This record gives sequence, C-alpha cells and structure tokens, in this order.
Amino acid sequence: MAGEELNVRGPCSSCGAQLASDQRYCVECGQRVGPPLAMPYSLPATAAATAAPASGRVWRLPIAPEMASLLAALALGFGVVVGTAISPNLAGIVAAPPPTVVAQAPPAAPPSTPSTGGAASAAPAPAATAGSSTVASTTPTTSGGGGGGGTGGGGGGKKKKKKEPATPISFSGTVVRSNPVAQSYTVATSGGMISIHADTLPQVGDQVDSQVRKLNNGTYGENSRNPVGNADVASVRGTVTYCADLEHPTAPCDGAAAADHYVYAVSSLGASVLVTWPHSAPAPPPKVGSQVQAAISIGANFAPIPPASTSDWREIPDCTPPYNEQNGLPTPPVVTKELTQTALTVTGTATNAMLESVMQTKCPAGTPRLVLSADDVREAGRDLAPFDATGFDLNKLNPGQAVQVAVDVAGDGGLTMKGITSDQGAAGANDVSQGQGTLTGS
Repeated sequence: MAGEELNVRGPCSSCGAQLASDQRYCVECGQRVGPPLAMPYSLPATAAATAAPASGRVWRLPIAPEMASLLAALALGFGVVVGTAISPNLAGIVAAPPPTVVAQAPPAAPPSTPSTGGAASAAPAPAATAGSSTVASTTPTTSGGGGGGGTGGGGGGKKKKKKEPATPISFSGTVVRSNPVAQSYTVATSGGMISIHADTLPQVGDQVDSQVRKLNNGTYGENSRNPVGNADVASVRGTVTYCADLEHPTAPCDGAAAADHYVYAVSSLGASVLVTWPHSAPAPPPKVGSQVQAAISIGANFAPIPPASTSDWREIPDCTPPYNEQNGLPTPPVVTKELTQTALTVTGTATNAMLESVMQTKCPAGTPRLVLSADDVREAGRDLAPFDATGFDLNKLNPGQAVQVAVDVAGDGGLTMKGITSDQGAAGANDVSQGQGTLTGS
C-alpha cells in the first residue's frame, strides 16, 4: 500500500527516480515535477479535467482553494498599502472625508496628596466607567451654545454676537428758530420743540426732516437734513420764562395797554422762542411759569422796540465795567422772523424750567451776579433780572456765549439759577466739563 502511494505520480521524467505524491521537485536531479506553490486558484473543472487520466495520476493544488483566496486578498491589500505610502500626491488625488476621532475616557486619577505649596489643588477628573469611550465628531456644530467641546477648551463653536447698529434718531417739523449764536435751529414737532446743532442753518418757516445724534447737554447734533417744504404756521410748546410790555418794561405784563407790544418767551431744552401776544387774543399774555402750547403764524422780520423812556433800560452800575441793557449781545443784533400767537392753551404751572440765553455780563465783585438775555437770540432786546451766581465759577462763562440754564420758578414769576452749561455749538453742547450746579456733567 505504501509503495503504491509513492508511485502514484510515477518516476521522474528526467532521471527516472520514484516520486511521492506531494513532491514538487525530484530529490535526485532537482527537476520540478509539481505546480507552483503560489497558484492562486484552481482551474475550473471540465469534463476532461474531472475525468481520471488513463495513467491514474491526479493533479491537486498544494493548498486548499479557500486558503489560496485568502492569501491573494492579503497580497492585494498589502500592495495597496505600499502604493499609498510611496505616492507623494495621494492627498491631491483622493479627497478622503475627515476621520472620526475616538477619544478614550481618561483613567481614574490617583488619590491626590495634600498640597504643600499653599494653593488649592485642581480637582481630579471623574473616573470613566469601565469599557466606556467618548466619540468626538470633527464636524463643526451649528448650535449657538459654544463652550469648547471635547478637550478643545476656550470657545468651541461659540459665535461672536454682532453689535446691533444704533437706532437712528430723526425729527420732522417746522423751523421756528435759527440761532447763529448757539449754531443751532429749533424744530417745532408734534412732541414739542427740538434744538439741533448744525454747521449750516435753515430759515424760520422751513420744513425739514433731520437725522440727528444726542449731545451731552440734551440737545442734538445734526447728521443730515432733508428739506421737505415751507410753512407759515406752527405750534410751540414749553414753559413761559419771560413776559414783558416792551414799551414799558416795568409795567405788568397783562395786555392792558392797548398801544403797547407784549411778548413772552416759550422755553424748552435749547430754546427760548419769543412770541408776540396779539391784543385780539381772548386772554391776557401767559404768566411766567405757565406751561403752554401756542399756535403761531410766521410773519415778517421782527422790528426792535426800544422802551418809551431811556430810563427804562436796566442798568447795573457796580459791574466792572458798568452794564447797561441798551448795549446787549450779540452785536450786531440777530434778525429773525416774528412769531405771533394765533391760539393759546395753558396746560399747567411749572416750578422749574430750562431756558436758553445769551450771556450778557458777569459781575464778580461783592455778591457775584450773572446777566442773561430774555430769549435765546435776544430778539426782544431785553435781559432777565440779574441772577445770584454764588457758588458758580464765572471764569467758565464769557459774554456773548450761548448757555443753557436750569431755573426754579417762584409763584410771583421770579427765577433762581440752579445750573448752567455751555450750548456754544455742538462742541460746547457736548463738553461735560462746562456744566455747573444741577447741570454738572451735562
């Protein structure tokens, strides 16, 4: 039986030596007598191949076909790896998706020992559950939470909020005052009078739509102005801070003298607009301290009215130099259109107010005093009674300067200065260092 197995393949065709069934080479002469070991697969079976040869020989693969297929797959994979390693331009040829990063949870930290440096020790990281892991995606998150994610620390997907643009401020209305002293104009709007500083000034009666910014003293600075028409009527709202019979300044402001010219000033933040009271009005001129809304008509230029007697000019002889109301500032006088009352509504009584004025003079000797114009451009050609300026720094104030003044209003119409600040152009209106008294920081 053993001999038959050795002679299954017959003698060597070269030297005639006997061959075993699993020999691939003759041990006598070295002639190859079997198929190569790396045969990847067996030939497909055919009727001729499956039939046993007449000689009784059977050709078999040296290894099982399944093993040959596995070895072929491994060889192919090895070739791909080697080709990838030696290719310098692989990244530009194949754009592979970003890999998923798997971050293994850190092991439990060893028990901490007491610190010897005086500073508190950092708390140990929490121990991970055995066998658990954390998967951190490399795809950016679109949520607004932020916070770093994984071990990134400091920001993660957090988006920086965009700063909201400032809401624009605009006012529309009719110009009722053009003030070259303060370099501002006053617009009568449905909500009241608004004073706006600008490089160029519109005319009284112009209708405008102005884009503005707020200044430190509460008035506004112009960003842009769009003229939209003209008007010969308007309505002004504020507190009455001056009332006078221009021919007889010492007489009561009651409208009793049929031939005299009566005026009153309607004041608000940045404006003290002079209004002419008509004798046809059903009620006398409003008293100082009255809160009013006056409908007005815009007429021709206002004509200065001197008092009936030169003795009615207010004088302050102990000022240095002596002050006389007849010689007021600005010089030359501002020419502006006359505003005449067509209707008046008194809405209440105020105990304090803001007024706009042109500083006339300061008297530092003895009790310090300050003289201010009765309206914001000194249209009336008159001044308010001198203010007690005790506690105020008069060195900050100069004659001819536009100022904003906070006053208390007494029951008899007397005014007491409580605060003062510059309104000299946009720069002065925005200068907080000019504020004094209750207007400190304004």
